Amino acid sequence: MLLVIMAVAMMTTTDRLAQLIKKLNKSWRRDAKKAIAYLQRLLSSGMKFEEALDNVQRHYGKLFTLPELRPALVEAAACAYGIVPSVLTTAQVKLMGEQLAGKWDESGMTLSEKLHGVGVKMRGAIVSTLQEQMRRNKTWTEAARALYDGYGEDGQNVYNGGKDIISRQDLPKYLQKVRLATGNDLQALAEQRQVIEKINRLARNGAPNKALQAAYNELLEAVQKGNEKAIEKAVEVAINEKSRYVAERITRTEMARAWADGFIAKMKKDADIVAVKFKLSSRHPVFDICDMYAKADMYGLGAGIYPKDKLPPLPVHPHCLCRYVEVIEGEVDMQQQRDQVRAAGDKWLNSLPESRRALVLGRKGLKAWEDGKDWRKYMRGYAGLREAESRLQMYKPVELSEKTITDKYQSPKGTIKEFQTRKVETATYDIHVSENVNLKPKMLAEVNRQINKCIDLLDVRNKEELPKIVIASNDDLNDALGSYMACENKLYINSETLHRKAYEKYLTTLENPASRNPLMTMLHEMIHWQDARKYVAEFGEITNPREYLEYIIAKHKKNVDELVKNGYNIKKVSDYAFDMAFKFRYDEVMTEYRVMRLLR
Repeated sequence: MLLVIMAVAMMTTTDRLAQLIKKLNKSWRRDAKKAIAYLQRLLSSGMKFEEALDNVQRHYGKLFTLPELRPALVEAAACAYGIVPSVLTTAQVKLMGEQLAGKWDESGMTLSEKLHGVGVKMRGAIVSTLQEQMRRNKTWTEAARALYDGYGEDGQNVYNGGKDIISRQDLPKYLQKVRLATGNDLQALAEQRQVIEKINRLARNGAPNKALQAAYNELLEAVQKGNEKAIEKAVEVAINEKSRYVAERITRTEMARAWADGFIAKMKKDADIVAVKFKLSSRHPVFDICDMYAKADMYGLGAGIYPKDKLPPLPVHPHCLCRYVEVIEGEVDMQQQRDQVRAAGDKWLNSLPESRRALVLGRKGLKAWEDGKDWRKYMRGYAGLREAESRLQMYKPVELSEKTITDKYQSPKGTIKEFQTRKVETATYDIHVSENVNLKPKMLAEVNRQINKCIDLLDVRNKEELPKIVIASNDDLNDALGSYMACENKLYINSETLHRKAYEKYLTTLENPASRNPLMTMLHEMIHWQDARKYVAEFGEITNPREYLEYIIAKHKKNVDELVKNGYNIKKVSDYAFDMAFKFRYDEVMTEYRVMRLLR
C-alpha cells in the first residue's frame, strides 16, 4: 500500500517532465559515446561487425534495455500526483513501477515487451547502417582496384589507351562514388582528388612503372583511409542518431504517459478538480490534432477545457509532451457544459487555411469534410474523448482516531445494533468506521471515489453540508446495504459495497436492480441526503423524523402519480421500487428512479 505524502511545492509540469526526460537522455548519450568508441575500436581491429556488436551489447547493455526508464517513470508519476519522490519507500517504488509497466496503449504491450522491441530495433538499425556502409565501401574500393588492376605492364592503362588514368569526364563519376561511400566527406574527396591528379600527371609524363605503382598504392591507401573514416561515421550515425531516436521516442512517450497516470490518479481523488484543460507542450513543433484539443471549445467550458470524464488521451502521439492542467471549482461554470464536439471541430477547421486543414485531415479527409462528412472519421490521430483511467492505485493510509464513539443503528424493522466507531483521520470527508470492519486503504479510496462521483452526478455545491459517513459491517446494519438518517445527517454504508469487484459480481445476481453500477447504493443514500438538505433549506433542521418522512413521501407521491399517469411502469425501475410502491414509500420509488436515470 502506498503512503501518499503531498508535495508542498512543485515545478511546473512542462519544466519538471522535460527535466526528467533530459536527465534520462543525457545519461543514454553519455554511454552511447563510449559505446561508439568501443565499437569503432573493435571494427578497426578487423573484428566482424556482428561479433563486435555482440561485444558492445555485453559491455553497454543498458543502451539497448534502458533500465533507467523504469525508476524514472515512477518519479514522473509521483511528481504529477504531488508526491515528493524521495520520500517513497523501496516497496512503494516497486509497486508503482509494476503498475506503470502495465499496458496502456492500443499495442496491448507491456513495458517489458516494448523495451525488448526497442533493443531489437536498435541492433537492427546499427546492423543495417553498417551493412549499407560496407556495401558502399566495397563499391568504392572496387572502383579504385579496377584502376590499379587495369594498369598494363607497358605502363598504359588498358581502359583508356594510355591517356589519363581517370579522364576528366570520368573523374566526377569516380568522385561521386567517393561521395556516396563517405557521406560527402570533403576531406576524403580532397585527398582522393590529389592522388588521382598525381597519377594522371605521372601517366601523361611517361613516368616509370614503379612511380605509377607507388601512386596507385597511395590511391588504395587513401581509399582504405576513407573506408575507415566512413565506417567510423556510420557507427556514429547508427548509434548516436538512429538508435538514439528509438531510445528517445520510447523515453518521451512512456514518461509522458506515466505523468498522465499520476495526474489522472490525483484528479479522480480530488473533488475540487472539476474539469481539465489540455495544454500544448512548449516543445510542439508540428501542427497536428493537439492544436485542436488545445483550442477548440468542445463542451462549452472554454477553449481546451474538458469534463473529467471526457478527456483526449495522453500522450496523443509518440514524442507528445502535451499535458493536462487542473481546473478548480469556481474557475469554470460547469452548468454551461454541453456536448458540441462536432460543431467545435468544424469551427476550428474553418478557422484554418486549407494547407493546415490538409495536415490534420489528409487530402481525402479534407475533401470528405468539405462535402459535409463528420471530421471525426478523418482527423489524424483522433481516438475519441472518454474517461481517462490511471494505471496507478494511489491509496492513502488508513489512520484511525484513538477515541471511539458509540453508534446505534436502527433498522427499518426497529432492531437496534450498537457498535463502536473511530474517525478516519486520513479521509478526505467526515468518515468513521466500525470496529467490526477492517478498513483497507483500497476500501478508503473506493468510498472517496464513490462520494466524489455522487457529488458530480448530483451537482453538489456546498460540501460543508455533506453527511457523516459511517462504514459499518453487514451485521452492524442487519444486512442493509446502506441507510440515511435525516435527523442526524448521517449516512451508513455497508463495507461490502466497497469491495468493488465483489460487489459488481453480487449486482449481476440481482434480477432487476435500478443499476448494476457499484455506485448504486451510495448514490441512493446521497439522493436521500440531498432531499433532506432541500427540506432543511426551506423549513429548518429536521427534529421530528416521522414528520419529515410524511412530508417527503407526500412530495414524491405526486411525482410517482405523474409517472404512472403518463403510462410509466414502476416495475421497470427496479424490483425494490415496485415493492416500495405497494408499501406507499414513494420517496424510495423516486430515489430508485433517479438512480436508474443517473446511472443508465
